Amino acid sequence: MHTRILGRFAAATALLISVGPAKAASADAPPTGAQLNAARALFIAAEKNEDAERWGDALDKLVRVSAVKLTSGVRYHTALCEEHLGRLVAALRDYKAAANQAHSENAADVLRLVDKRVADAGDKLPKVTIVLVPSLPDATVWLDGEPVPSGAPVDLDPGSHKIEARAAGRVPFEASVTVVEHDSTSIEVKLDPIAQPAPASPPPPPPAPSPKGESAAAPPAAPRHRALALVGTAATLALVAGGIGAYAVASTEHSDAVAGCAQVVSLRTDACDSKRNLVRAWDWVAVGAWAGALATATLATVSFVRLRRDADTSAQLVVGPGSVGLRGSF
Repeated sequence: MHTRILGRFAAATALLISVGPAKAASADAPPTGAQLNAARALFIAAEKNEDAERWGDALDKLVRVSAVKLTSGVRYHTALCEEHLGRLVAALRDYKAAANQAHSENAADVLRLVDKRVADAGDKLPKVTIVLVPSLPDATVWLDGEPVPSGAPVDLDPGSHKIEARAAGRVPFEASVTVVEHDSTSIEVKLDPIAQPAPASPPPPPPAPSPKGESAAAPPAAPRHRALALVGTAATLALVAGGIGAYAVASTEHSDAVAGCAQVVSLRTDACDSKRNLVRAWDWVAVGAWAGALATATLATVSFVRLRRDADTSAQLVVGPGSVGLRGSF
């Protein structure tokens, strides 16, 4: 209370007694008597607001007083209201301005008050140091929308504050920090590189052209078609050979039967029936073998046609007198 009374006395004295040329914030001309009277009334009202700890109302009136005549005492009370409202940055600035002006005005009463307030406000003022990781020469850091240096402490008012950082090729950084009186904080800001998209895989190289005069290699043939073709060919050859063998046996039996039956035909007409049946049996074996050979040859031919279509394979079944063969490439 004693400090507040001294400050009130110093400010009132500065308003009532002009020390040097008057300082008006809005014009170069000195204030009129009516303006000074109005300013004194506002200052008295501001004092009452301070006593009631209505710091916002007091500050509003002091700002209006300073527009008429800005003395070191008015600056001091302005800073006092700002300090109680938590505006410590502005309070410290105005305390220092009041001290400088009190020296020039030789206002000893203000000087006795303001020096202690400068020390107290500076001690309560929170400080934040922003450290960029990594340190980038082209990076920009903002604190509450204002650019600030990286790595140097910055004075802040108590409360919440917004930090932003940007750099070329880096992910933008945004965060909030809350500080209190007497606080000293270091904030590490990481600017990570922007992820680059993975390079697209190159297309596979085109197949090398075949040498002139040579055809491209055929794709592998279907195993089922190949198996059927080979089995059908082998079966055809076996059945043709079997038919030829059966026909040969039938011919031999027929010759024997003709010779034998000529000798006994005068005695019994049915003596050669068994021989005829045997010859007929071998003939049917030969016919059956050749019919089977025809079927297996058909199967082999169809399989080779499919094999050729799938694998560009060529083949031909060759049947000649007394022989069956396969000609081609596969």
